[in-house]
Amino acid sequence: MSSEIKANKLSPATGTDVTLGDSGDTFTIPSGATLTNSGTATGFGKVLQVVYQKYTTEESTTTASFIATGLTKSITPTSSSSEIIVSVTTGFSNDGSNPPGIIMYRGGSPASNLIGVGATGNRTNYTAWQFGNSQYLTGSLSFLMVDSPATTSATTYTLYWRNYSGTTYMNRSYNTTDDWYLGNSPSFMTLIEVAT
Repeated sequence: MSSEIKANKLSPATGTDVTLGDSGDTFTIPSGATLTNSGTATGFGKVLQVVYQKYTTEESTTTASFIATGLTKSITPTSSSSEIIVSVTTGFSNDGSNPPGIIMYRGGSPASNLIGVGATGNRTNYTAWQFGNSQYLTGSLSFLMVDSPATTSATTYTLYWRNYSGTTYMNRSYNTTDDWYLGNSPSFMTLIEVAT
């Protein structure tokens, strides 16, 4: 036998918690119905928010020191237990085969979850690096990683880069000859907050 309860609001008789059903029960949301969350939802393992940047400015670097690029985006997690999926696609070109190295910074310093480990001496713990670029082609570099910032404060992710030698360009080919096989491509950063 089924029954129906109609109410505009369900509140706890005591305390602040309300339990729906028992372990193993299934609650069905009918097709066409909308479930709206205006508070904090936990335990659903769902995407909470997505922020996105398309960056088209041409940049170049000749320095071996890490400097910030304009590929940067901020996200404010709704829960300190959330994880942030960091997705980046960018392109570099240089005057030979000089590899640019990149590090993803979080809040002004390298994000430890997003860089390598164990580098000693002159070696570097990068997020990623690229080898074999050509002055005629823009080499694409993409990565997708998961970070755990453990905060509900605004958190900024910024791509830093440095150059091995010569000049490395971002969002454009090194060679600027006016021909069909040369051109500019944008960079992208997407930050996705996922509940855990």
